[in-house]
Amino acid sequence: MTETAKLAIYGVVAVVVGLIGLAIASQFEPLQASSSDNPVAAPEVVTTTTSTTAVVGSPTTSATAVSQSPTTQSGPAAFTVSVESVDFGDDATTGGFEITNTGGQTGAFTVTTSSEVVLLASGGGEVAPGETVEFPVGLDRDVIEEGELEATVTVAWDGGTHTIAITGSQVDNPIIHNPQASPSQVQVDGDCVGGRTTISARIRDTSEFTGVVRWSPDGGGSRETEMVHSGNEIYEAEIGPFTAVGSREARIVATDALGNAGGATVTVTVTDCA
Repeated sequence: MTETAKLAIYGVVAVVVGLIGLAIASQFEPLQASSSDNPVAAPEVVTTTTSTTAVVGSPTTSATAVSQSPTTQSGPAAFTVSVESVDFGDDATTGGFEITNTGGQTGAFTVTTSSEVVLLASGGGEVAPGETVEFPVGLDRDVIEEGELEATVTVAWDGGTHTIAITGSQVDNPIIHNPQASPSQVQVDGDCVGGRTTISARIRDTSEFTGVVRWSPDGGGSRETEMVHSGNEIYEAEIGPFTAVGSREARIVATDALGNAGGATVTVTVTDCA
């Protein structure tokens, strides 16, 4: 091969290589030169956070600790009382009511009464939140006056009071002791002497009363004779004369101002003249 031919081939190869290089270079943007006066800005870094709510009992819950504040009730103690009144009637001696703490803290209460005949279980106590206590109340009928009872019981605590009306009545029938007839035997009215007798008894009551003797001269119709006070709780009345032979009952009846009554019976024997 001549020298001229070799040079022609080399020239063609160089052109081809140059064209390939230009084609590759056209696929890229040229890098800008950097200098100390114009540094390349660093890429912005974006930080993301993920929050997870743990569900108690979930199988996907991670080991992250979950703190839970205990549920607490707020507010001071507050009391409610179950009744507005307690009625003892005419014979009951025990009663009571309930006290409930509807507040959020344990609280103390006191109980007082306006009458010494009302007996309290204690002077007070404490109740925890949501709890109820029973509070007994009694009535001392040995010292209560006869008639209608009107008293109060007051429950008090820090911030409030509740007043309960205490009602009832005391029935004291007159008590009759040692009824007797003197003499216990009399003669029938007529020519006989001594056809009368005196009925007496010791009578006591807490209120004023009147006493009478009810008797029959002949065992039929009834008569009534008022008794008089002769001293030392003794009351007496003279009855007679009797008009028929037989056994006669003299009935003593004492009735107080409230309508309560007590009674006792004395037997009188009526005979013929001796």
